[in-house]
Amino acid sequence: MKFFSKSNLFKVSTLILLSGMWMTSCYYDKESDLPKDPDNNPTDTCDLSQAKYGLKIQKILADNCVVCHGNGLQEGNVRLDSHEKVTIQVNNGKLLKSISHQAGASPMPYGLPKMSDCNIAMIEQWIKNGALND
Repeated sequence: MKFFSKSNLFKVSTLILLSGMWMTSCYYDKESDLPKDPDNNPTDTCDLSQAKYGLKIQKILADNCVVCHGNGLQEGNVRLDSHEKVTIQVNNGKLLKSISHQAGASPMPYGLPKMSDCNIAMIEQWIKNGALND
């Protein structure tokens, strides 16, 4: 029996190729290579000191809510495209309940997954800070 027959050579080559692919596919991620959230922050950080309407909250609401709750369309008679309109939902408790998917409010964004934990925490912190137009 010849070791270098075409059949054995093919099997050995395939084994070496697959082993090489398997070995190079295993590595440890560096923090800089980890997925980032839409605001380009590493997903494990959430700077709540930035919980200000003009700095973060307005953008979060624009990205997640204003398509259905803006000037042109007000689903459920709710508008979230201005600080004045947002504070109505803050004061009646519906904003935080909706985005947190809590009982007593429709889960939002409608038909989509819940917002990121950071975005929810950012809005919650902004509300705790008085929901200012800052």
